[in-house]
Amino acid sequence: MLAVSQRSGGILLEPRVAPPTADGTYVFENVPPGDYVVQASVPAGGGGRTTEFARADVTVTGAEPVQVPLRASPGARVRGRITVDAQSSRRPPVIDIGLPAVDLDQSMMGGTSMGVPLDSDGSFEVPSVTGPRRVVLLSPLDGWYVKAARVQGVEALDAPFDFGSEARTVDDVEVVVSPAAAAISGKVFDAAGEARTDSAVVLFSADSSRWYRQSQALRLERPSQNGEFRAGSLPPGSYYVVALSDVSDIVTSGDWQDPATLDKLRSTATEVSVNESESRSVTLRLAVGQ
Repeated sequence: MLAVSQRSGGILLEPRVAPPTADGTYVFENVPPGDYVVQASVPAGGGGRTTEFARADVTVTGAEPVQVPLRASPGARVRGRITVDAQSSRRPPVIDIGLPAVDLDQSMMGGTSMGVPLDSDGSFEVPSVTGPRRVVLLSPLDGWYVKAARVQGVEALDAPFDFGSEARTVDDVEVVVSPAAAAISGKVFDAAGEARTDSAVVLFSADSSRWYRQSQALRLERPSQNGEFRAGSLPPGSYYVVALSDVSDIVTSGDWQDPATLDKLRSTATEVSVNESESRSVTLRLAVGQ
């Protein structure tokens, strides 16, 4: 696969695919000058889940053909355990934890995930993990949140951990979940005091380090028929909450997940702080011109 490098600042066009021949040779024709990343993935392990991965950065000047040899590696085999916060005797039915790629230049496009059922001891093992990744909660359970995630003692919940590209085993991954999540609810009105159901509520942490896709502290909620909304499964902390038109460009384009957009929304948002197991209510006015 050939794609424009994220570091180049170029337009991210659809990646190009060139199936290799029997001897492993591949060719991309008519490539415009620019900075690119070449990636290859090779199933390994006799039909198992393991996939070997290779990548290389390349700059095309348009003068001469560029030779880019690739050597695949199985990447890291990640082992760890999901535990419930020591202060609780409750256990969730299933926790879906993911390790999505933060830098798509250095990792395979697809993320890795694991569902841990109630009757297991919470242990997990994930093969073929490469590049910088965060630990995220893929399917939030009402009332639950990820309290901590550490890889070999290094924080990996909101700060990415770089698993590299070499074959190795990464043990001592600890994910702590808690049933003491916070919740923020409320109602959306317009300037005339009428409840608005045609809106979308963006809720995001006051801590900008948590402004990334799939962050458990970043939500888009749509009000019910009476204009009420609720965001549960939140980590405790301070949040900005703002109501926008559900047809605004920010909502329809997905820019509500963009840090630059969130930075602008702070000036019109309402700030709310919640503790563990706490539920707070807020009244919102639909933002004009957003």
